[in-house]
Amino acid sequence: MKLDLNCKAEYFDSFMNISESIELYNELLTYNKLTSKFTLEMANGERYQENYGKMMFIDRNLIQEKRFPESIWGPNQIWSDKMTLVKDRIESFTGHKFETCVCIYYPDGNTGIDYHSDQVAFGDTTNIASVSIGEERIFHLREKRTKKVHEILLKNGSLLIMGEGCQDRYEHALPLDLNCKKPRINLTFRKYGF
Repeated sequence: MKLDLNCKAEYFDSFMNISESIELYNELLTYNKLTSKFTLEMANGERYQENYGKMMFIDRNLIQEKRFPESIWGPNQIWSDKMTLVKDRIESFTGHKFETCVCIYYPDGNTGIDYHSDQVAFGDTTNIASVSIGEERIFHLREKRTKKVHEILLKNGSLLIMGEGCQDRYEHALPLDLNCKKPRINLTFRKYGF
């Protein structure tokens, strides 16, 4: 479904069926480095602990070339078999190749993320694919110019494609939801390079 925004963006509420998303969710929960609170170490040695978990799946050559040192990017590894299947399916569906996947574990509705745009940290952000598994959560897209907010209910197994103009014209957020008592995992598929 194309979203009524001033950019290219599409949402598919059942990209993965329930059994597929539950199977992937259960596998990802076994990664202690994902479900543990993410610690960010600054250049000056100071450490900050976030209230969410984070890890990355990355193409083998990028790991071998040490493109994502854990001291900067956090825990990472090559794609698992299940994650490779999801990656291949998303690439086939979108027509884009994604070399990385940033996984964020939100333990409950007391954890979210404020408004931001995905920066060009290591690759082109013109097309980003985001899969949600676990608990449903409300997601906001706010137009930078008008401040108008568009809400989307991210369902278990859904796919959000943030395309051309989305990062330039919009900020997005996962607001807190105190009624949400269960975890959600977000899988953000991104490109490496330009």
